[in-house]
Amino acid sequence: MIEFENVTKTYSDGTTAIENISFSVEGGTTTVLVGPSGCGKTTTMKLVNRLEDPTDGVVYVDGTDNRDLDEIELRRNTGYVIQEIGLFDHRTVGENIATVPELVGWDDERIDERVAELIDLMGLSRDFRDQYPMELSGGQRQRVGVARALAADPEVLLMDEPFGALDPITRERLQNEFLDIQERIDTTILFVTHDINEALKMGDRIAIFDVGEVVQYDTPREILANPKSEFVEDFIGEDRSFKQLDITPVTEVMGPPDGEYASVIDGSDTDATTAADGGSGYEGKALAPDDSVKNALDRLLRSDTPALPVVENGEVIGVVADEHIRASFGQRSDAQRGAA
Repeated sequence: MIEFENVTKTYSDGTTAIENISFSVEGGTTTVLVGPSGCGKTTTMKLVNRLEDPTDGVVYVDGTDNRDLDEIELRRNTGYVIQEIGLFDHRTVGENIATVPELVGWDDERIDERVAELIDLMGLSRDFRDQYPMELSGGQRQRVGVARALAADPEVLLMDEPFGALDPITRERLQNEFLDIQERIDTTILFVTHDINEALKMGDRIAIFDVGEVVQYDTPREILANPKSEFVEDFIGEDRSFKQLDITPVTEVMGPPDGEYASVIDGSDTDATTAADGGSGYEGKALAPDDSVKNALDRLLRSDTPALPVVENGEVIGVVADEHIRASFGQRSDAQRGAA
């Protein structure tokens, strides 16, 4: 766990970057720090591994004031990914990933296994291991940067605008891949971005900053449903309902597989892989349980079928039709208007 307790950071020129912020990050979760440029989110993140120290207040790491921890050990146990990536051009991909394990004294066999594991985890070919960073695309280099940060099994991973320099298509692909990776690692993540859509997608919780203050700290759903100030509401934007579609899994709106739309799936192949690969098992592509409602709506609009099956482990567990989406989000919109 990481805890910020009444933390203020003022620089020697009198500039206050953050003032009296307090919030806690649960172990194994991702907290996104989001806000406009100059609001203090990167400064806050740097306090964790002591690239900055607070002027007042305390930053606790697993219950200990991080100023009482050995600075070198703290940083070696904290992965760090930045927008510029910062790979060593004279070292191969494998050597880059092995940097921290070498520093902490892992043996060659353990390093070799970890490098291979991370190359696979990042969806890279083993052939990349002996290539140099300049031979890779921007997205590939960013994957290597994340692999290097995870190499020594850090308890904490800091990510500062990690996908900000990538084109929109590559950025979305890496976001999706990283969400899959998050489920397989037990690492506490602080993720800095200026993009509210990225924050809503990536975070278990979100800290919204405004001029050095945390103005709301909550789950993505709660922030969308109940913004606590006009600033938060403006920062989210007017399309709150549409954003909710993107963070809501289809399992929350689907109907039963044996209901009104049973004929859509009756007698068809229920293998999710076949369906997702464009097989003939369904008129439209099958949905996975963690697919978003936005994704389901997009597929429905592009298909001729009235409903799409939700498939888990080869079995249809539900069906999503346009009316399911409208019923769920129509009720939510009414509730929001009533609370306003």
